[in-house]
Amino acid sequence: MMMIMPHRVFSFSLVSLWFLLLFLSLFYMEVLRVGALNINGGRDRNKRAWVLEVIKQKRLNVVFLQETHSDEANEVDWGMWWEGQHILSHGTNFSAGVAILFSSGLGVTVVSTTEIVKGRVLLVKVDVMGFLFVFLNVYAPNEGTERIAIFDKIKETLRQCDQEGCMVLGGDWNCTVDFTVDRTAEEPHLRSATCLSGLLTEFELSDVWRVRNAKVRQYTWLKVNEGHVSAARLDRLYVSEQYCSRVGRCDITPVGFSDHHIVTVDIHLSCPRRSSPYWYFNVKLLHDVMFCERFLLFWEKWRVTKGNFDSLRQWWEVGKAQIRVFCQQYTALSRIEVKETIRALEQDIKSIELKLLTQNDPGLVMNLQDKRHELKSFLHERVKGALIRSRFATLKDMDAPSTFFFNLGQSTLQ
Repeated sequence: MMMIMPHRVFSFSLVSLWFLLLFLSLFYMEVLRVGALNINGGRDRNKRAWVLEVIKQKRLNVVFLQETHSDEANEVDWGMWWEGQHILSHGTNFSAGVAILFSSGLGVTVVSTTEIVKGRVLLVKVDVMGFLFVFLNVYAPNEGTERIAIFDKIKETLRQCDQEGCMVLGGDWNCTVDFTVDRTAEEPHLRSATCLSGLLTEFELSDVWRVRNAKVRQYTWLKVNEGHVSAARLDRLYVSEQYCSRVGRCDITPVGFSDHHIVTVDIHLSCPRRSSPYWYFNVKLLHDVMFCERFLLFWEKWRVTKGNFDSLRQWWEVGKAQIRVFCQQYTALSRIEVKETIRALEQDIKSIELKLLTQNDPGLVMNLQDKRHELKSFLHERVKGALIRSRFATLKDMDAPSTFFFNLGQSTLQ
């Protein structure tokens, strides 16, 4: 008996070590954060600035936008607004239009693009850090028979695609698969919902938010008309079932400037992010009045410490390190404050929307409008400086040759 024990202990130790290494490896996975949002029109520069601020706050790597209202006349504005790669499928200046955006820091290679339905359905196949993804952005029509036609075209296209890699389908579907949990009323057009359900089954796609929130009622669109509340979870992200084990957080949050909520999902990739050995000063801090005031106070105190060092060079080297720490701490604290403010407003909006489903109270409608306006105003204050700076940058960049204008035709589907 005594001879067996060490073997058992050894086997147990190996198993424990294996699970420990597997657990620790999760902390070194790269997270690909995908978001989808119907922005109700993106021709206004203020609206695009608010969208950009939400993308930054949510730290999104891939973004599906619907109702961009982009066309050939303003595609240059989109290119100057977004720093990373982007693919546009134009609608008109007052309807439709979809876009897929990739963050500038994301290592992405576009393999192919397919405009399945102009201004409605856009498919982009990409390589992200060695992982193959098929991203499909959908803005489904309001009319049921038109939705069926579009869903059929999506089926035909996906059948012709190489099934390798992870499929991520997202957008505003304008219908629900199960109205008993995703609507406040019955589905207006059951045939299109059945067609979509068949598509999801055929290509083994999972509604990742619903899987994690099986009994939760939360909606991405809500409308109050003459005291009657209509709500539905129209905006959804679907992920290949075989990749669902890599899916992390799934969230639905209001944005304030659209009647749709943004939906986000985290997909874990097994590759670590290599941090830069250098620190770069964020020049945007120079436009932050509070930062400048606090930095002046810090610098006045630091200037009088020269006598505490053996040489001026030593004082300056230590001073540079102190400047870095000061900037990093200020940025971290500012981010926390901004996130907490946005999170509180988002929770207030969600809470009011839930109450509206059971209470016919005009006061709640006013509260909802106020909170949405408050969130939009907060985002506007965040981007006000960027909007002012962009006026000068636009004039400067219009006269400057750049790779953007050279590659403009490649980034927009004609």
